[in-house]
Amino acid sequence: MEGMKGMLRGFDWRRLLLAVGIVGSVWFVSSEDAFRADAALSDFSFDYYSDYAEIYYYYGTDTEIVIPETARELPVTAIGYRAFMRMDISKVTFHERLKTIGDEAFSTNRLTEIEIPASVSYIGKFAFWRNALEKVTLHEGLQTIDALAFATNAISEIEIPASVSSLGMNAFRENGLTKLKLNEGQLEEIGYGSFSDNSITEVEIPKTVKSIAHAAFRDNALNNVILNEGLETIWDSAFENNALTAIVIPSTVDLIRGYAFYNNDLAYAVIPPSVTTIESNAFGSNRSNFTIIGSTGSPAHDYAIEFDIPFIDAATIPLPDIRFAPDGQDWAQSASTTVSGDVFGIFNLEYIWTNTDVEPAPEAESRSFESGDEIEQSSEGEWFLHVRGSLLDRAATWHSGRFRVDNTPPTLNVEMTTGSSAVPYTQDTWSAEPVTLHATASDSFGEIREIVVETEYNSQSSAAAYPGSTYSATFAANGTYQLKISAIDQAGNVSAAEQRIVKINITPPPYEKSGNARLKELIVSAGELAPLFSGDVTAYTLHIGSDVQSITVDMLPEHTLASTSLGGQALGSGRVKADISLEEEANLFEIVVTAENGTKRTYKILLERDEAELPPSESECSKPSAFTDIAGHWGETSIIKASCRGIVQGYSDSSFGPDRRVSRAEFTVMLAGLFQWEGAETALLFGDMAGKNHWAMQAIAPAAAFGIVSGYPDGNFRPEATITRAEMAVMIAKALELPMDADSPTAFADHAEISDWAKGAVASIHQLGIVIGRGDNRFEPDGAATRAEATVMLLRIAEIKKK
Repeated sequence: MEGMKGMLRGFDWRRLLLAVGIVGSVWFVSSEDAFRADAALSDFSFDYYSDYAEIYYYYGTDTEIVIPETARELPVTAIGYRAFMRMDISKVTFHERLKTIGDEAFSTNRLTEIEIPASVSYIGKFAFWRNALEKVTLHEGLQTIDALAFATNAISEIEIPASVSSLGMNAFRENGLTKLKLNEGQLEEIGYGSFSDNSITEVEIPKTVKSIAHAAFRDNALNNVILNEGLETIWDSAFENNALTAIVIPSTVDLIRGYAFYNNDLAYAVIPPSVTTIESNAFGSNRSNFTIIGSTGSPAHDYAIEFDIPFIDAATIPLPDIRFAPDGQDWAQSASTTVSGDVFGIFNLEYIWTNTDVEPAPEAESRSFESGDEIEQSSEGEWFLHVRGSLLDRAATWHSGRFRVDNTPPTLNVEMTTGSSAVPYTQDTWSAEPVTLHATASDSFGEIREIVVETEYNSQSSAAAYPGSTYSATFAANGTYQLKISAIDQAGNVSAAEQRIVKINITPPPYEKSGNARLKELIVSAGELAPLFSGDVTAYTLHIGSDVQSITVDMLPEHTLASTSLGGQALGSGRVKADISLEEEANLFEIVVTAENGTKRTYKILLERDEAELPPSESECSKPSAFTDIAGHWGETSIIKASCRGIVQGYSDSSFGPDRRVSRAEFTVMLAGLFQWEGAETALLFGDMAGKNHWAMQAIAPAAAFGIVSGYPDGNFRPEATITRAEMAVMIAKALELPMDADSPTAFADHAEISDWAKGAVASIHQLGIVIGRGDNRFEPDGAATRAEATVMLLRIAEIKKK
């Protein structure tokens, strides 16, 4: 009876009725109420049940169809046996109320792509057999894929949902499958020939699968198969005719049937002691050097001996050397590392990410991986990658360094206030006071790297990044500011941009002219001002030598718009200079500074000249200079004068060496010649001079006795070392018994560079005019003096001694 019913269903009644002229509005009444004339359903015949309708047959001629959702107000939840078989259908659209697709429902059509709704739980035998399917999408909810349901198509990739619990015989046989993903869930058995005669290259068997049936993956291109713990039986020819080079059998397997791995390219198989039965030819027709790795005395060992297969005891194989590249990572939007190591292929490797470097429990869910795999982590937090390598009953664990993942954009808070009272400012409104913007960023995981501010003002655009989590700026110039502010965290996540408009219109106060008529600087090219210059002091004395004919005065007012005049001659504003020729009778000149508002301040400088010295008497210097190298030198006169007085001496070759640097011994001799110290003990305690007949001994000994000179911390005097200007100043100050207060100001630009032990001496001899500064009013304490310069200073000291 059922066979007759099938024949009737397979007959094209619709075409017959059209051929004999029966109009479409008339329907054939049967026990199943087929041939409805309703316009939307006229192409379909239904079987009706108490709570659903099933499509019984399709009478239409359209090749692109949409499965109706209801018929007679009942949901259409089933497509019956052969309902659309051989209808030349090229496209079908299913609805979300459909539950079952019956046997041969769409077999032998032209379908190229289908999507099975999540509501469908059952796909029958031969349901889509012999179509042209290239793409099939299956959703969670599907439970059964029956025999040959998708056989003989052109599907290249398929993903089996975790909800599938039954995979029928030859379900996907003879497709072009190259990729297969079996999601872990309900599946316990991979059916007979389910994926045979395809081109699949790799597959991982879910942990729930206990049995791989006969020929399940026969005739594929498999080069990698991962079998997980939980598998119990591998049936005959399950992986026959593939390209496997290695296989690791889980410790839960107890039976491997004949021809299970026949005709592959296996170099080795790892077989645990749990396998009690290995049938003949289970590993036949593989590499000539095919090797079994197992435990000595196990059934696998016996099998290897029986069939003359090389055997290696797993206990003799070293553990892999696991490496992570990179081995840790600071904050980023995702993490990834490549895991590598030696002897990789033999060991079963699994990984698991955790938030600590503590080894996870053995039962923690992990995933398998292979040599050189890149393992990724996109969830936020701090992560450590743990790897477990096992070979039969041996296992070891490793873990990576810390990886930090943050893919959540930071949050940004922007506040604006006006004036010093910090009153909240409403953006895009005019403010008569400066507006201050405060931006604060925070992040749920990492730190804030920077705050980026884009500004448009006066048609000019700019952008700047400010390190850290806060940014503040005050806008005081009149105009409109358009601001775009965003925060970037250490992982590179960017916050939502905050846009603000600031408008400033501040009325400036009336301009008040400056009354500042003070000088900031007053510098003369010769002589010494007394007291030291200060803008508040208006009366000075300038002590100059009798031979000075002119000086240059350099003046700088404190206020840029103040002007200066000297001796009634206007010099202008800003820094000015004036050259003054010194007449015999001139003894006072005035500097007048006029402020912007007309206020005046007068600085007076009184000149004080040295009396001109009479030339040495004939008795003092009856012969011309005996020095051969001073003619025309700037210090010639001073050198001759000092030589006549016995203050300085030349060298044995009749030279004076005016530009030679003065040594410590030479300057001591010069001072001794000037001061003529007498009555001191001559014994020397300097380590580098004691017991020696040094040429300067007669000068250094009394100078040391009177405390004029001292040695270095190492106890040496270093007589031939070049003397510094600071050391000269101290010796002169001691010889003249001048105050040496370290807190005394020196008035030199490089005052801070003068050592404390010399500052008082420098200040004292500077005030007496013994020493003057070099360029830019610098003393240069560590600089050297020439013999000519030392001679001039000694003559000045001689003049002071007279007073």
